[in-house]
Amino acid sequence: TYRHDDGTLNSAVSWPHAHLAWLASHEVRPGHEIVTSVQVAWGSMPPGSPAKVALWRDPNGDGDPADAVPLMEMETTSSEEFTGSLVEVDVPDTWVGPVGSRFFVGVYGTFGSSWLPIAVDTDTTLASQRSYLVASDAPIQSDDLLSGAAVSGVIGDGDWMVRAVSCPGGHCGESVDVDYSGQPDECEPSDCN
Repeated sequence: TYRHDDGTLNSAVSWPHAHLAWLASHEVRPGHEIVTSVQVAWGSMPPGSPAKVALWRDPNGDGDPADAVPLMEMETTSSEEFTGSLVEVDVPDTWVGPVGSRFFVGVYGTFGSSWLPIAVDTDTTLASQRSYLVASDAPIQSDDLLSGAAVSGVIGDGDWMVRAVSCPGGHCGESVDVDYSGQPDECEPSDCN
């Protein structure tokens, strides 16, 4: 799992703008170039509120999403309000880049002025400057994250609780049937019954 948080929800935050995106930057590790799901912990907001989870490539690898290229986005809804529970959103298997390159995983959408949608782990002991915020008065576009942003920048005193899950070959505990024969590819004809 690509993550920076330690799994403990310490706080929830917002900014005085209706449209928010929060992202975490990661380096692609060997054998984990394919992301199969996104996990997000929600802050304080009404369950069932719409949002999108997304993955972006970081072309210059600097951890700044000014040049982020969208790879995948999927609609979801908030749930498990302010519990610290990570909600898993299955996404299409997405190649996030070659080993050593960088990518972002994040959440974006439109949120109520009194909501605190972003779950934060403020006591992580890992290096900072991997969590990034975009706040805007206009809807955020996944292909131009900073366009019209009122606030944007690296957050240095904690990490967003948003993760990317990768499985070797893109399959976690699943059998694959590439040739559509009706049998898992790892089985010889005499091995499956």
